[in-house]
Amino acid sequence: MITRLLKGEVRESFAVLIDEAILQSESLFELLERQAIAIPGSDRKQILLTGTLLEEIRRFREILASIEEELVFESELFTLNQYQPRIVEEHLEMMQKALSLFDESGDVICWATESVNGLSLVIMPRTVKEVLRERLFSSSMPVVFSSATLSVGGSFSYVAESLGIERYLSFSVESSYDYEHQMEVIAPKWSYRGTFSEKMKAAVRLLVSTEGRALILFRDKEELKRFKEEIPHYPECAGMHFRFEGDGEISHLIAGFQREEHSILCAVSLWEGLDVPGPSLSNVIIWSLPFPPHDPVFMAKRQASAAPFEEVDMPYMLLRLRQGMGRLIRSREDRGIVAIFSEEFPGQEAVWERIKELLPPGVGLKESLETNVRQ
Repeated sequence: MITRLLKGEVRESFAVLIDEAILQSESLFELLERQAIAIPGSDRKQILLTGTLLEEIRRFREILASIEEELVFESELFTLNQYQPRIVEEHLEMMQKALSLFDESGDVICWATESVNGLSLVIMPRTVKEVLRERLFSSSMPVVFSSATLSVGGSFSYVAESLGIERYLSFSVESSYDYEHQMEVIAPKWSYRGTFSEKMKAAVRLLVSTEGRALILFRDKEELKRFKEEIPHYPECAGMHFRFEGDGEISHLIAGFQREEHSILCAVSLWEGLDVPGPSLSNVIIWSLPFPPHDPVFMAKRQASAAPFEEVDMPYMLLRLRQGMGRLIRSREDRGIVAIFSEEFPGQEAVWERIKELLPPGVGLKESLETNVRQ
């Protein structure tokens, strides 16, 4: 955006500042790339706030501040389209506001992400809920949140706390679906603690029983990648058409999944928002319990909590699980199964008790892979 100004008639001092900003930006991102640490199960890379990095950010901010000052003079010379300086000024102000969070490193959460365009730095205040409380919820304007998965165990406290909402009215309406006769929920009993191989065999058996027609939800890309590598070794699925997130535009994958009834859609990001009524989606396989990743955002939430597992990890997992299970029944005519795969872990009994509380009335957890729901 800033470099576009160089195409117009600008003073040499202003052009020099823009060149300095470009060089400093390149230096800053080279340092970020060297210091970024990959986080297993997450696309986000951890950034270590070293003294060297903070100094690079300070220098970059100083150059941006100088550009902001010079931009005022450039605008008064009328050599530039008046629209361009205003847009650049807004972008500079936004960048300065974000980078100012590094003045107090305890107030910032940041991470890096890789894309085809290179490395991106993402910055957010540690206390987002305080920003929302001050700028949104403190006003007299009513705010309405409506969703099928806002509550956990009948309580809205997790969402309210996450958003910084202190006073609110809430209510829930029972679903009109006959879940007892429309769906089954399976949690297989493992012989070897739920190894990947055990999960593969169970998944293949379920895919055969529903003749495809399945959505498989993975916690992270590593799980999806491994499944994609392993499934060709199972001859029972040789004639099935698998669609994997990342192999094309997600909207095209979903459209193909809806169009081809017996296909299988494998995804990481479709725990919510996917609406496929009808027989194309008759089987939802949840590969692992969707606990949150150990990325900078959730690391900060855990650090701020006295009981991180109970207050952060568990509510997030239960909410995500409800969202995933909700992909199955989208109309009164839908029928199908939800299979929840989870490797064994310490304290799992208490976790499964909480999961049972999520199930609709009349629906229990089955250990057998035999299904009774008619397609």
